[in-house]
Amino acid sequence: MTTMIHTTREELEEQRRQLLAEVRMDFSELRDRAAAYNLSADELDVWHTIEGIDYLLEGDHMTTTLISAAAQPAAAPQARRIPLADRAAAQHAGRVPAALDRVTTAADNVPSASAFQSSL
Repeated sequence: MTTMIHTTREELEEQRRQLLAEVRMDFSELRDRAAAYNLSADELDVWHTIEGIDYLLEGDHMTTTLISAAAQPAAAPQARRIPLADRAAAQHAGRVPAALDRVTTAADNVPSASAFQSSL
């Protein structure tokens, strides 16, 4: 049998206030420390709980925003797109952008996958 918990908006807002008071931080400080991975285990639990509360509190607003954004026409691409065949012909003729050349031909200064992994 499934258990359902019914909570009012006011109860969620009060729980959110109590959690922030428990960790002695305001929301922006908690958010910034979470983004920097600088929370204790208890503070991280509070952060995840507050994320869930915020999701519940903003659920209707988020749905409305997503629907209205989806109803808008897609914006035209800002950059001029070059067809793939034209790019391949330019590369074959030796006209290669410096960024692509750096990635495809300068393999002598690219670290191996194992060197990359060991640096992590």
